[in-house]
Amino acid sequence: MYLTHHRRGRTVHKGQAATEYLLLLSVLLILIVIVISMITDLPGTLNLMVARGNNEFWTDSEIGIIGHTYYSNGEVDLLIKNNKPYPITLTSIEINGEDYEINTNLNPGESQIITLYLEGCNPGDPYSLTIGFRFYDDDDRSRGVLTFSPNIPITGRCES
Repeated sequence: MYLTHHRRGRTVHKGQAATEYLLLLSVLLILIVIVISMITDLPGTLNLMVARGNNEFWTDSEIGIIGHTYYSNGEVDLLIKNNKPYPITLTSIEINGEDYEINTNLNPGESQIITLYLEGCNPGDPYSLTIGFRFYDDDDRSRGVLTFSPNIPITGRCES
């Protein structure tokens, strides 16, 4: 309800201007909060999208990583799958430029957990590991040692 009075033939609603001003300020404040929340969350959202894409790449790649966990004590568990049509022997895994010698046989479609030890991490912190493999084609050893190093990291958060 507005108080009104007449001035030179016009009706003036007292308080209408103040109400409109407050309404405009509240709408502006809501928009500012939305924009700030989008800006501050955008990098996290983009990183999550990239991480999801990288991890999906690894699931379907020639030598797949279908699961991985990095623990704060430095233990890294990789669930590795042979997506090739022939058996392979993994001879080493390169993680962030450092080689780890292994000797693991995988038949086509077979998966196995491989545990390696790196530097520890802080629980909850994000990690990014660039992985590469050296392996033999067990059906044709004459091909020598083969490599698969796509330079696409696996990412996640450190577990305790």
